[in-house]
Amino acid sequence: MLAVVDASQLRRLPLADVGESELRELIEADETVAERKGSPPKDGMGPTIAAFANSGGGWVLLGVRDDGTLAGFRVPGKAHAQDWLRDKLRTAVDPLPPFAAKTITLDGHEIVVVRVED
Repeated sequence: MLAVVDASQLRRLPLADVGESELRELIEADETVAERKGSPPKDGMGPTIAAFANSGGGWVLLGVRDDGTLAGFRVPGKAHAQDWLRDKLRTAVDPLPPFAAKTITLDGHEIVVVRVED
């Protein structure tokens, strides 16, 4: 895993390189780099994903409250986080921006980590 030290490195970090220590850094990062969502917003994930895609990319941490505490979020059913989010975004964002998602367990809480490309 990488030892990430600044916002520009966090913004460029590949999802495959994110483990527990990188996730902790993302949780502490500025909202211009990582948006924390305790649960999916009532208006869906589309506005957040589109905003990052239109502003240089970034991260969405689903299952982390605004104050950085862990709420946890489990993708409904047996879907993989990537497939679940793509299904949710398909009708909300056109064109669908490039993104990757996976679930990481941190301190017993499942967190859906989404990397939104520019």
